[in-house]
Amino acid sequence: MNITVKREHILKPVLAVLGVVERKQTMPILSNILINIGNDFVSATGTDLEVELVAIETGTGATGELKTTVPGRKFADILRSFPEGQELTLALEGDRLHLKAGRSRFNLITQQADEFPLVGEPETPSQARVSERKLRELIRRTHFSMAQNDVRYYLNGLRIEFTGKSMRAVATDGHRLALGEIEIESSEGIQDGMGVIVPRKGILELERLISDEERAIRIAFGANHLRIDLGELIITTKLVEGRFPDYQSVIPKDGRHRLPINRERLRLALSRAAILANEKMRGVRLSFESQGLRVIGHNTEQEEAEDLVEVNYEGESFEVGFNVSYLLDVLNAMEDREIELLISDPNSSCLIDSGGGRSYRYVIMPMRL
Repeated sequence: MNITVKREHILKPVLAVLGVVERKQTMPILSNILINIGNDFVSATGTDLEVELVAIETGTGATGELKTTVPGRKFADILRSFPEGQELTLALEGDRLHLKAGRSRFNLITQQADEFPLVGEPETPSQARVSERKLRELIRRTHFSMAQNDVRYYLNGLRIEFTGKSMRAVATDGHRLALGEIEIESSEGIQDGMGVIVPRKGILELERLISDEERAIRIAFGANHLRIDLGELIITTKLVEGRFPDYQSVIPKDGRHRLPINRERLRLALSRAAILANEKMRGVRLSFESQGLRVIGHNTEQEEAEDLVEVNYEGESFEVGFNVSYLLDVLNAMEDREIELLISDPNSSCLIDSGGGRSYRYVIMPMRL
């Protein structure tokens, strides 16, 4: 049977799932996308066995049924090559998908749809509904502290847990920590303290795909998977097994030195000091003085950059070193005009938050320079 569909109605779901499709896979079918066309809808599914994406486009006007798998990257490139509004005709014959558009003809090899590995719905899921916009903000403002390829595999992801009427996200690589909270609108089957570790790739796909829309979305998780249902897009990811570290113990509860400071002024000073910071160590010195906070960067060529941020500081003078990239990651993630640095001494970690609200907090370990 020939099925006619407009190029954008099939390209949009294909591009949405392409992020988890690799050209070279140990299982050849994982290079494919599962295409399912039915009456008035088109869906595309991609997976790497860790993350599964299902994108659905409705109101397509398509009639008839077609279900098969096609090489993902090639299929996307073919669709991209046509202008918007181009009508495509698809027909499946044996193990071949024939695609026609105007005078163009393509013949793609397929694999059977029932061979495509699908992740099922989490068994006996616990679920919550949260604002999509707030979830996107939560991920954006915490995910950068996740570890990359750490042997402590439980650090290569984002801890999501539920406390009361809040959902908390925590990420750490052992040198820094980011913690944020958002309110949940409703929940079912969730107990206080319940949580999971979502792998790094799943979090990066989430950040790429969720939007700033002010709507409630469903989060469901079981023993092995977490699923986020956006309506037109369903994201399912495996969970990381392991015990996440006791992050509460590393968050400073108090500090002898508290420094309110303008976030943008500090960010600019750190950016300038970073120009001459050691390329490998990325260290800068923060000098707490009566005149303000002095930011100093230097490298092995004996070059040095210095910047003074004027603030009201009445404590004792001392100096502490930090990785400037870690500091800038935090300041770029924050949105507050005024922030606070809380630190006890040159050997203790620094807590950064907005002072008034406690929704987002960041901890950075010092370094010897």
